[in-house]
Amino acid sequence: MAFETMILTSGGLRSMVGTALVVSEQTPNKIALLNIMDERPTASIRRDQVHEQAAYFGIEEVQHLDLIVPGALKYGPMLMAALSMAIEIGAERLCWPANSGGDFAAISVVTEQTILLRHLAQTEARNPPIIDTPLIEMSDRQVIELGGTLNAPWEMSWSCEMYGAKPCLACGGCRRRHAAFESAGVVDPIDQTASVVR
Repeated sequence: MAFETMILTSGGLRSMVGTALVVSEQTPNKIALLNIMDERPTASIRRDQVHEQAAYFGIEEVQHLDLIVPGALKYGPMLMAALSMAIEIGAERLCWPANSGGDFAAISVVTEQTILLRHLAQTEARNPPIIDTPLIEMSDRQVIELGGTLNAPWEMSWSCEMYGAKPCLACGGCRRRHAAFESAGVVDPIDQTASVVR
């Protein structure tokens, strides 16, 4: 089966909103999810969230790829691996739901990486997939608002940087998530079940 879009997903909040956006545009059987298993302690939790999201959205094709890279090389190797997988399954588009949170320097880095890798892919493959970053210029609040319009199942995403049965509510990922929901005036169901009070 030919897939139109491969979505690079971490099982996190932004990945889920990106998936919901793509599902609103095309049928789930034309979508494949790619979860890159990295060295984060929450990688297995995130993998489980990817499968929950896939089931929720009706996406049957889920692939996993182990990739350990030095911290200094954050985006390049991950995006190159995802682009290679997208080419392998014949996808026309690789959706990378990266989000800058309004940081212009981050937008610049992501844009440079996507342009560089697109040019590299063109030297080795005919008609490589376009790399789409639909959330890159959105603020965290706008991501939550978009997810709300798409009826995103918030409880199926993992933002915590710590391994545990419930989010810690104290790490950078939890704090950013809480601030995004608070800014959008939306109650995050994760807050109601988490183990620590701020």
